[in-house]
Amino acid sequence: MKKHLLASFAFLLAMSMPLSAQEFVEEAVQDEGLADANLTVNAEKEAPHYSFFNHVGIGVSVGLMDGVSVSAGVPLGKNFQLRGGFSFPSVVKVNATVGDILSDIEPVDINGTQEDISGCNLEAALQNSVYGILDIYPSGKHAFHFSVGAFSALNGDLARVSGDLTNIHSLTPADYGTLRISVSDNSSSEELKVTTDFDGKLQAGVEYKNKIMPYVGLGWGRAANLKHRVSVSFDLGVIATGGLRAYANDYYDSTDRDNQVVNKQYVTSGVLGDNDKDGWVDKIADGKGVFGFLPVIKLGLNVRLF
Repeated sequence: MKKHLLASFAFLLAMSMPLSAQEFVEEAVQDEGLADANLTVNAEKEAPHYSFFNHVGIGVSVGLMDGVSVSAGVPLGKNFQLRGGFSFPSVVKVNATVGDILSDIEPVDINGTQEDISGCNLEAALQNSVYGILDIYPSGKHAFHFSVGAFSALNGDLARVSGDLTNIHSLTPADYGTLRISVSDNSSSEELKVTTDFDGKLQAGVEYKNKIMPYVGLGWGRAANLKHRVSVSFDLGVIATGGLRAYANDYYDSTDRDNQVVNKQYVTSGVLGDNDKDGWVDKIADGKGVFGFLPVIKLGLNVRLF
């Protein structure tokens, strides 16, 4: 009888307790499972991934036509990336003479005298530009991408050239900016009439027809690579220039150096005459066929900031 009473008392005591030993163990196991689940969720949240503007990378590259460039890029998810940059190839200048560039150039009419300008010094430089590109990654896990975007020259030119005519005997300082110089081929009825600037230099260049030039290409790499803090990238594509036109500046309508009115006089195949029998200058200016495009080849080094 006593044994039955003790057993009943023990059962009632166990039932009256808020938490039995077995329940404590089961709840502890359940809590541990929840903790593991929370850790997994937190780990997934903290794992590096490409999302909207959640990383930033900067880079420097060297390329054909646009020289040295600096850029920055951000992901727009794992399949897209937006980047923009600034190219400054004008830091590299070419010094030569007119004869080095145009070996068959004819004498020009300056102040009624035929002058040989083949020995005049030239300075030439490619011009600065900016670009914006959207990269499309078919696989969010790999660095291969297609690219679409646009380039734009800050002053509209591919290149600029300055020719020093201060050693021409028929051209005096009083003529700078005011005396028209006639440039033509002896076989041509067309001519180009320009002036020097007010320092005695003939300013010329090659301009893009398109002010905003569409770009398409493909490449490899990411501006903010999550696998490596420092990474390389490569771009290969073309920009649609619409055509390239050579010109020389005319300051004839200016009153002085403080009131410079610049009129561009364009070089044509007609002006060059026998020097351009096949009309290449006009074809390039019209952007016919491949002449409306320029290649873009860039090799870059990128650093992920965060």
